[in-house]
Amino acid sequence: MDVGTRIKVRRKEINMKASELASKINVSLSTLYRYEKGDIEKMSTDILKEIADALSTTPADLMGWDEKLKESTLNKITNTASKLVEERQEKVLEYCEDQLSEQENGGRELPTIDERFTNVTDIYRRLTPERQEEVRRSMNRQLRNQNIVKLDEIQKAQNLYETLGDEFEDVGLYGEVSAGTGVWVSDEPVETIKYPVPVPNHDIALRVNGNSMEPMFHDGDVVFVKKTPEVYHGSIVIIIVNDSAYIKKLYRRGAEVRLISLNPQYDDIILNPDDSIEIIGNVIM
Repeated sequence: MDVGTRIKVRRKEINMKASELASKINVSLSTLYRYEKGDIEKMSTDILKEIADALSTTPADLMGWDEKLKESTLNKITNTASKLVEERQEKVLEYCEDQLSEQENGGRELPTIDERFTNVTDIYRRLTPERQEEVRRSMNRQLRNQNIVKLDEIQKAQNLYETLGDEFEDVGLYGEVSAGTGVWVSDEPVETIKYPVPVPNHDIALRVNGNSMEPMFHDGDVVFVKKTPEVYHGSIVIIIVNDSAYIKKLYRRGAEVRLISLNPQYDDIILNPDDSIEIIGNVIM
């Protein structure tokens, strides 16, 4: 199919008369017909763009580039699928059917209760503690908001919590420590999360905020701390400087004390005699 034929096909798809398109692109009707018949082989890019805009499409579509791309992608899918064993080909087919159903119907059927329970349990175990807590909150919201609660669904939810309880332990978080510019630490737990066992013996647990201690600690990680008034050169410490709490590597040379970020994109914090400093303790490694 050449460019002219694609222009004509697209025009008819959107029920646009030839005279209307000619008027939109400021050419005579006879010129437009010559475009559609292919009599004018070398069409300028400006004219092609005007025609595409008038037809609510793209120059690439009129040139057939999109068709070539689609054909190329389809060939890749076919070639790749042909190399798979039958069992994996069936999985590819199931996925394609799911995608088609979602495309045509705006969604797909929900899995059964048993499938949901199995999937949720498996996925939950692979989440970070922060995301686990978000899942718990979401589950509670769903239970509160649903209009009809079936007995077997309640049992499934209870079984899920019992399953998680065998592999997770409640941990109280005392706030956040910054891997960047400083946050805060509370005197008592501000929230409770589920953490995979075994949980290290600790005095307080905190959540990391920021990425300045990467690659050792990431944003959202939970760190466990042993309280101590004495910290040493090279240790990872929790320290409050001027009312802001940090997780940093301690560097001491003579009278100079620095709080070092492991991420080289961040500057060190140099402690001054006038700073208000409180040492919380060492991070358990």
